[in-house]
Amino acid sequence: RLGDAHGPCTVLLEAHALILRGAISATLPLDGLGSARATATGLHASTPRGALHLALGEKVAASWLKKLRDGPPSLAGKLGFDSDTRIALLATDPELEAVATAAGARIVALSDAHLWLAPLHDAQDLERLLAQLARTPLAHGQSLWTIRGKGPKAALKESMLMAALARLDLVPTKTASVSD
Repeated sequence: RLGDAHGPCTVLLEAHALILRGAISATLPLDGLGSARATATGLHASTPRGALHLALGEKVAASWLKKLRDGPPSLAGKLGFDSDTRIALLATDPELEAVATAAGARIVALSDAHLWLAPLHDAQDLERLLAQLARTPLAHGQSLWTIRGKGPKAALKESMLMAALARLDLVPTKTASVSD
């Protein structure tokens, strides 16, 4: 239920909004929700469009309320950086270095790193990475993470990256998207 409207709908809890689709169609910015609370019947909040009641059940409502209160995880949280993480940055990137060190991760030499982190902006960055890997292959237990732009305007396409890594017998095990 949203204000006077009610009916079945799909609700998505996104980083900055609740999105309702179906009998009720709405995008509700999270910063516009007030007095949010979880009950045995669901999640309740006030919105500029009226009272909101989502029949989620007690357990899901409590989980969503926690996410609403905590906000989205930080980039470091999404990447799993903490004080046990030892990172080798393969290119200068002050933003990545700041994210990693703020989470307690240590920036170290290649040989001491658990994780090699390679920001890739274009094909030349990819070629530099491939040259680095040819000079110093990953040791057992080390991982390589690449960070690149995505979408139709990205200078370095995912297919280019995957093909290049496959030539080195490196197999991707995880991909993730992070929005600004």
